[in-house]
Amino acid sequence: MNLPKEQIEDITLALKFLLNETATQISKEFNLQGHKLSGSSIRQMEIKVTQSGNTVTGVILVAYYWSYLENGVTSARIPYSGRRGVAKVSKYIQGLISYFERRGLPEKEAKSAAFATAAVHRRQGMPTRASRRFSRAEGGARTGFIARAAERVESYAYEVFAEKMAGQLQLRIVQALSNQEEVIEIN
Repeated sequence: MNLPKEQIEDITLALKFLLNETATQISKEFNLQGHKLSGSSIRQMEIKVTQSGNTVTGVILVAYYWSYLENGVTSARIPYSGRRGVAKVSKYIQGLISYFERRGLPEKEAKSAAFATAAVHRRQGMPTRASRRFSRAEGGARTGFIARAAERVESYAYEVFAEKMAGQLQLRIVQALSNQEEVIEIN
């Protein structure tokens, strides 16, 4: 059954609204958990809504590393052996050095802080217990920012779609009556 163009447009608008609201909530939780450094992660977030036939699909695209921030990383998966100078310079260590330099540390101190942080990550995983101090989220949360945002939006997502669909259902009943088609009552 093909849906009327107006109904597809209503669904598309409702989905765009909900995805924008979800992105806003993700941004808020991301910042509350203390993940913001330069703000580029949030600026890179992209919402895409596509429509093909009766299907409307929406996604929020984010940077690949968000999965590590959302879920954390176990200590066994930290790419650091704890031995300096054994292998070539890792991207992981380079990323930590860059992080500390963006925080204002000189190169030598940034390198020291990077290796110290890597050692703690190797023992505790990410996030570390001490990183809770950077979080203003409930319970000092440092993971689950996407899930928390989705939960907040989910509470009224059904209402938004129910409102759009209720109007369409009423329209279909009126159309059915005016066309003198058989109407089945749903209780």
